[in-house]
Amino acid sequence: MIPNEEKHLLTQEEINMHKPIEVFKEYLNTSVRFEDRNTQKLLTDHGHEPLQMDQAMLERIVEGFINR
Repeated sequence: MIPNEEKHLLTQEEINMHKPIEVFKEYLNTSVRFEDRNTQKLLTDHGHEPLQMDQAMLERIVEGFINR
């Protein structure tokens, strides 16, 4: 994904490549923080590690969506 102000720089092929991930645009352009203390405690109490939503995890989610 690229900023809207740079879309005019894309070739038609690049535009077509970006179409499948367009559904993530709003999500990727916002910064959301959820209160998850209860979830973190529940996971820890049952011996599970909390999910780390880092860049690598986000890329895996997008890649999984594209390759479905």
